[in-house]
Amino acid sequence: MPTDIRLGTARAQAGQLTTGRWHAFDHPTGTPEELPVMIAQGLHDGPVFWLTANIHGPELTGIAVIHDLVNADLARRLRGTVVAIPSLSPAGFRVRNRQPYFDAQDPNRLFPDRPRKNGEGQSEHPSMIEQVWARLFEEMRAADYLIDLHNAHYQSVPFSIRDKVFYEADGDRAAAEELQSRTGKLIAAFGLPAVFEFSRKQYLRQKLYRSTSGVALNLLRIPAFTAELGAPNFVDPGVVAAAVNGLHNALVSAGMLDEPVQPMNTPQFDGNVPLRRENHPRAPQTGLLRHHVREGERVRAGDIVAHISDIYGRTLCEVATAHDGWVIGLTGGLQVYKHGVICTLAVADDEPLVMKWDEE
Repeated sequence: MPTDIRLGTARAQAGQLTTGRWHAFDHPTGTPEELPVMIAQGLHDGPVFWLTANIHGPELTGIAVIHDLVNADLARRLRGTVVAIPSLSPAGFRVRNRQPYFDAQDPNRLFPDRPRKNGEGQSEHPSMIEQVWARLFEEMRAADYLIDLHNAHYQSVPFSIRDKVFYEADGDRAAAEELQSRTGKLIAAFGLPAVFEFSRKQYLRQKLYRSTSGVALNLLRIPAFTAELGAPNFVDPGVVAAAVNGLHNALVSAGMLDEPVQPMNTPQFDGNVPLRRENHPRAPQTGLLRHHVREGERVRAGDIVAHISDIYGRTLCEVATAHDGWVIGLTGGLQVYKHGVICTLAVADDEPLVMKWDEE
């Protein structure tokens, strides 16, 4: 018999798609803020796979992907249960803003921090979003897998972000390596080109371990990753189709569908070296930015990737990359300020796949 799974008012029914709402909080006006919930459950028991999207308001593609994948037909074919939240931030979605209108913080950095003996890192006065995510985190404990759907830059290739796995004590290393291996298999099944997150220093400074997929991987210890599905603010049908196929293949990999793998036909980064994303290069001075490269393009150290001019079109400087790699995405707009990001690259990553939390 399938597992009895509930999230808010949605309760799984074997062989069916059910929908409902999960109460997040009440606004000062008394209006409830609720997250939409979709549950597709198969006729036979199996893993619980969470899909989440739209934690940043302008990032819309994941909503369409969930709509196209999670339906009554999937429930009839499935072994196990898919729990989907098409919008983690309805308030951000309404105003098409990265942050919801009631909080200026990035909502994808506010899931629970890792527990520490001295209590360091825990919010003494958690914000409303932190309170909501703490409750949702407890609901996520039922998950065996999680994929969080995002969009990246206005000019960007679809790709997957893979976090490093952190562990506390030496005796935890083997389990961390096994979790990293399972995560790698899930990402490979999904089929988009994959990069590791930023360097350890940037990852910890930006608190990316408190993102949706970061907390699932490093606190819940389940395979989880972030899928970046191209540009925000519009829905590309080709990207949607590729992501639906990728999620289908992830469900096959998880043993939840006995069906052929769907073709992805998405460009991959050449070579076998691990890659991480890097915001590079940065503007050496303020001016008007003109890129010389496109998303997906291979670059070599020393290549000119952009030039900066003044308002009269006079070139102020050319900007080169110091890394070999691939262009994941380009900064939008024409103006750039000193130290502003020009590109995001996939560059060689020499850090270990698993690391202790507190080692230097």
